[in-house]
Formats: sequence, C-alpha cells, structure tokens
Amino acid sequence: TFKERHCEHCLKREYVDKETGEVRTVYMHQVLEAKLVVGDMVFSIGTEFIENESEDVSKQDCELKAFHRLGGKIKEVFPRLPICVLGDSLYACESVFKLCDEYEWKFLIRYKEGRIRSIAEEFEAIKKIEETNVSKKDKDGEREDNIFWTNELSYNERLVNLVEFVDAEDGKGEKRYVFITNIKVTKKNAQALVAAG
Repeated sequence: TFKERHCEHCLKREYVDKETGEVRTVYMHQVLEAKLVVGDMVFSIGTEFIENESEDVSKQDCELKAFHRLGGKIKEVFPRLPICVLGDSLYACESVFKLCDEYEWKFLIRYKEGRIRSIAEEFEAIKKIEETNVSKKDKDGEREDNIFWTNELSYNERLVNLVEFVDAEDGKGEKRYVFITNIKVTKKNAQALVAAG
C-alpha cells in the first residue's frame, strides 16, 4: 500500500475517521493467485493483477473481474486439468457458477447468510423438517454427526448443493460453516468436503 498514487494502475480505498471525519486515501496493488493443492504441496499455477486500466476509470477493477480473466488463462494453459474452485463467500455468485459450468469445473465455496437468499431459505426449511422428524430419513436432507447437507437446490436454472458443518469448540460455543457446491454431497464425501473447504 502507498500513501500516494504509485502509478496509473493503482487501486484506491478511502477510509473515514469516525471521530474527525477526515478522509484518508490508500493506494494499493492486489493480486489474485491460483494455487494447485496436491496433498501437502501447493503450487502457483496462475497470477492476475487486480489493477485499474488508467487513473480516470469510472469503476475500479475487482477480485471477481480478475477471477474471470485468470480462469480463462488457466483453462487455456491447462484445458484438461480437473479443477475444483475453492473460494470465500465473494465467489458464491452467478458469474462464478456460470464460468465453472462453462469450463466443466467443480466448485466448493464458502456460503454466508444473505449471499443468495432463496437458497438460504430453502436450506433452513429442509433443516427444520429434518430436525422435527429425526427418525424419518428425508430424501432431501441428510445428517452425519455435526454435518448436515442437502442436494439439488434449484438456483438460476442449475442445481446446487449445500453442506453445513457445526464446530463445537471447547467452551467457546459453536461455529457454523456452510459451503455451496456443484459436487453431490453424500455420507461418504461430506467430511472430506468440509475439510477441503
């Protein structure tokens, strides 16, 4: 980061001091990096700078735009490499799902409440049904200890799957992690999906 514009490609972010109202501008350069994870080894397979084309852009470059550029480069260089995109909740959106469909990639993306409301509502409704009637095996929802999942939720002409992991930390309460994926979740792979996410 820089206090002054470093070059015409700098991104900028403004911070407002709540007490004084003073605006501070920070200039920066960010990079999106694609990593190939094989067991305990991690390899860089692609890099894309997140940068403005010039100083006077109306809308700054962003991580999602860089993801699409980087995705295209990776598909061109590694056309047959089976890829599963792992990402934070920023990537839980139609444009990323569409790119993964187009390239025949899998995705396992952190899902946070409010990101895609219709899916969240359906997932919670299925969970409630499952909790109300634990003895009945609902075909839509499944449970394995602290993992709950449901497959084939309809979203924008595609089917997605959600898997939730509740981590009960020692004396610190529970932490809830939800992932959205195009990988069918089963009793056999649920634990591995949560561990990978």
